[in-house]
Amino acid sequence: MSYGIILAILASLFVAVSFYYQRIALKRMRKFSVRGMLLSRTWLFGLVIVGGISFIFYLLALRSERVALVQPLMNASIVFSLLLGHFLLRERITNKELASIVVVFLGIMLTAA
Repeated sequence: MSYGIILAILASLFVAVSFYYQRIALKRMRKFSVRGMLLSRTWLFGLVIVGGISFIFYLLALRSERVALVQPLMNASIVFSLLLGHFLLRERITNKELASIVVVFLGIMLTAA
C-alpha cells in the first residue's frame, strides 16, 4: 500500500471523526443556532479536524497519488461515519446502510484496480 493511499484513508477517517464531534455538539445544543455552533468548543474542534488535519492529509495524498484514486478513498468517510455513529453514538445501521457500505468498498476497489 502506497504512502498516498494511506494518507487518503487517514483524511477520510478524520472527516468522519469531525462529523462525529459536530454531531455531539449539535445534540448538546438546546436550540439550534449558528452562534451556538460557533461558541461550541466541541463543534469547533470537529470543524478544525475537517478544515485542518483532514485537508492536509488529502493534499499530501494528492501529491503522491492520482486524483482518480484519492477521491474515491475520500468517499470512504461515509463508511467511517456510519461505523462511528453505530459504535460511539449507538445509532442503528439499517440493512440499506450495510448494503451501501459494500457498494462503497466495491467502488473503491474497482477504481483502485
